[in-house]
Amino acid sequence: ELHFDRALKLDGELFEPTLFRIPLLLRAGRKETARAQWRLLSREYSGDPRLLSMSVMLGRYDGLYETAVRATHLRDRVYPLAAAEGHLDRARLLLCQNNPREALGELTKGLAIEPGHPDLRAFHGHALYAKGDIQQAAEILALLAKDDGEAVLPRIFLAMAAVRLGNHRQAFSLLDRRMQGFGRVSGEAAYWIGGIYASLLEKPEALAWLHRAVAMGYENHPWFAMDFNLLSLREEPGFVSLLAELRQKWTMLRDQRLDESL
Repeated sequence: ELHFDRALKLDGELFEPTLFRIPLLLRAGRKETARAQWRLLSREYSGDPRLLSMSVMLGRYDGLYETAVRATHLRDRVYPLAAAEGHLDRARLLLCQNNPREALGELTKGLAIEPGHPDLRAFHGHALYAKGDIQQAAEILALLAKDDGEAVLPRIFLAMAAVRLGNHRQAFSLLDRRMQGFGRVSGEAAYWIGGIYASLLEKPEALAWLHRAVAMGYENHPWFAMDFNLLSLREEPGFVSLLAELRQKWTMLRDQRLDESL
């Protein structure tokens, strides 16, 4: 971030330092500054594929799915080489809407373009898990984790499947220092880890990770409200108050995006 700041001091309108600073701002809890910089760039560089990728991420973080889906299709048009990423991003948005069947369709299309794409493969296993094919998902994710010992996504999704299969010891072993380190730099990963702890009935730990996710900008109220991994928290006062806060923010952001589109 220091290098980006130095570049921006020389020229406050530089595109790349401003763009790549957005995730760093989210990680630091400076969500409003991150969104303000995204809006600033959107006015001048709305068709840039890198900015469109950021728009997809922010739309997913904010639970504004239609905005994010439009960004994926626009990126497909202006940068056809990112077609596999488009299928991946639409699948991730569908999973946040509890629609694993359509997500699997998008992932299958993406894998036809890039069969070895690690995130497409990991989310394919995760979509099977969301669809209820837990054993098949666990087998696929275990192979992915074995093939690439450094990959974190398969391990996160494998931990989710392990809980559902009753393998709580395996799930706890997967929640190691590396996975938790990933959760400290990614709001979405922090959310997933919170969901795993909630499934394990480790409620204080789950709430701590969910609050960490929100602090890093992951404020996807619709998914917080329906994710079955968070079922054990539904009656917890801390979660109820967090959900109410997220709904208020989500409504504000949704209305703000609607005003901007008029």
